[in-house]
Amino acid sequence: KLSHLKKQSFKTTKGAYVKKGALIAHCGNSGRSPEPHLHFQVQSTPYVGSKTISYPFSYFLSRDGQKLQFSNGSIPTEGNFISNILTNPSLVSAFNFQPGFRLKVEADKYKTEEWEVQTTVYNETYFHCKDLDAYAYFVNDGTAFYFTNYFGKKQTLLYLFYQSAFKVLLSSEKELTLVDHFSLNIFLSTPLKWVQDLLAPFFLFIQLKYESTVVLDSNHIGLSRQIINSKQIQELVWKKTVKSESSIIIENGHISEFSFITNQKKIKAICSI
Repeated sequence: KLSHLKKQSFKTTKGAYVKKGALIAHCGNSGRSPEPHLHFQVQSTPYVGSKTISYPFSYFLSRDGQKLQFSNGSIPTEGNFISNILTNPSLVSAFNFQPGFRLKVEADKYKTEEWEVQTTVYNETYFHCKDLDAYAYFVNDGTAFYFTNYFGKKQTLLYLFYQSAFKVLLSSEKELTLVDHFSLNIFLSTPLKWVQDLLAPFFLFIQLKYESTVVLDSNHIGLSRQIINSKQIQELVWKKTVKSESSIIIENGHISEFSFITNQKKIKAICSI
């Protein structure tokens, strides 16, 4: 609801298009309300009394008592205190991969790779390693960076980066752990895919979970260096196993290096624009 003090200075028109960052309302206390509030409602048609659509918020922080929680694509519960996500300019800059951007990546026992950001006719963005014919599709919505798919050889640095930066919150305000799951078709062997397809209507006997946390490097002078720590966890029925761990170093708004660690080896890749 609009505050009665703001009605004269704020007005939207019927049928207007809105986008992220646009001012759509002021917080006020008009009508029969006990306290200032914002009434947010989405309808299927622009007529009074039309069906209301349940519309989740993309990202927000909620506090229930002393517990702080990160929420993604959900609706806040009644009585919770919520706030928006404050992004870190250095992280935003580091993951702002625009078409034409190129990144050179080097690591021991790996052929040097050059990744170029390209787009499809549907405006989907992806990294392309031409020499190895590998593709990693991604999305950056301004608050989070995440990969959506990978195609190509698995013995590439691009594939390791896909696993390391599968989903990253572009904020360092709080040490929040972001959780997601990898697509099984990329990682499982063909026999396991068949078994999972047969059992899928009943339960998922295997899942590959991803966790990432952004921390500030306290050993570094100033606040221009961030570290993204992540884990790739296999959940097989009741057993959980950490398959690999990763760290991505952000310095002065750029990715300088990343490490990928398994039980068998540790790979350190150096990145340069």
